[in-house]
Amino acid sequence: MSAPPIPTIGRVVLFCGTDGEDRPAIVTHVWSPFCVNLHVFGKDSSDASAGIRTSVTHAGPETNEKATPGTWHWMPYQIQTAGQRHPDAPAAASEQIPVNTALTFGAAIQALKAGKKVSRAGWNGKGMWLVLMPALYLPPFNTQGTERKVNDRTAKWIGEDKPLDCQPYIAMWTAQQKWQPGWLASQADMLAEDWTVSD
Repeated sequence: MSAPPIPTIGRVVLFCGTDGEDRPAIVTHVWSPFCVNLHVFGKDSSDASAGIRTSVTHAGPETNEKATPGTWHWMPYQIQTAGQRHPDAPAAASEQIPVNTALTFGAAIQALKAGKKVSRAGWNGKGMWLVLMPALYLPPFNTQGTERKVNDRTAKWIGEDKPLDCQPYIAMWTAQQKWQPGWLASQADMLAEDWTVSD
């Protein structure tokens, strides 16, 4: 199955209006793969669903399920053609990264950016690896009608009325099988040439 499309500024998507019918909309800002700002085009000059919409969430982050009013979703052809490329186009960076081949730190970073899992042969612990966690935008804790929002432990520190704009970070799965956000490379890690991409 192809990866879902990624929203970018200028792409056309569908916005579900208050009447449950779709309107075309242009992405004007991307908060995360599932939260965007839109300029919605109405059916006519009296369409209340038309205009600028901010922090609009995707109807179904993994399945593109039936949209509910106030959400956006992809057009069917966008889902069907996601991940496809012209035969003459160069291979994507993620297709050029060898698996289980010794790499430099720079190549490991490129692999992380391509959504791969990387590790070092020189690490003492077994089963350790890194991933790049993408940016994440969540509506405020006090947002109604959705479970996809800031959780209570984060709201305690940023406030119940503040959205979460989480920047990308590298996380490590440790030898003790613990999730460690914000991994930092040592000098040895940066100069090593024993990095590998895991399946």
